[in-house]
Amino acid sequence: MNNQRTLGRLFDAGNTARGRLLEVGVGNGSLLTAARSQGYSPCGCDISAAACRRIGRTAGIRVYCGPLQSLPGDELFDVIVMNHLLEHVAEPVALLNAARTRLRSGGLLHVAVPNVGSWEARCPGWNSYEPYHLLYFTPDTLQIAAQKAGLDILSVATHESFSGWFLALFRTLRGQRLSHDAWLGVHQAKRTSPGIDALYRIAMIGAGALTLPLRRLQEALGRGDEVILLCRQPFHE
Repeated sequence: MNNQRTLGRLFDAGNTARGRLLEVGVGNGSLLTAARSQGYSPCGCDISAAACRRIGRTAGIRVYCGPLQSLPGDELFDVIVMNHLLEHVAEPVALLNAARTRLRSGGLLHVAVPNVGSWEARCPGWNSYEPYHLLYFTPDTLQIAAQKAGLDILSVATHESFSGWFLALFRTLRGQRLSHDAWLGVHQAKRTSPGIDALYRIAMIGAGALTLPLRRLQEALGRGDEVILLCRQPFHE
């Protein structure tokens, strides 16, 4: 679902011809395979050697192992996607600038980050409070970073995830910001007990349905738990 939303936003922003797509921070590779199914020519870039090998082996998609700044060659892309990556880096403007230099004239950059301005972020157990997140963004600060990198802003919006409130309240009630070991313990209990897993899923679905009006209001007010930025490499004269 997240992949389809990302690709749908790119289409709505005018990328109807598809073309070359680079994902920076490839995760499990699902976006790359979804993009290929929609007519893109995808490749990836990631600092995890294991992820690069796995996606190359299972999906047959080329993934360069290393940071974007050291991507070899001078290949330019029609689209670059950086979803939930910018919060992990100490110099986001430098990374956004590196992405800009790899875009064709008029090429699109899609960025998604957690929104520290969301209503859930007021809960100590918000799902995006993690020790490996170096920075936190609001719609305004993400837009400022992109402008400093020389990108033209097309749109800034927020999205409220289906499970956002459930996870924020669940983690808060269990003791504020759960330690990594405690959170793993919850998931281990789910894996070892079908009954707990079923109850967990039912509770998440119920919470998602009940909070639908609230989630839509959050998005409209820019308070969803994810910031979505679409910007463009300025057209060359």
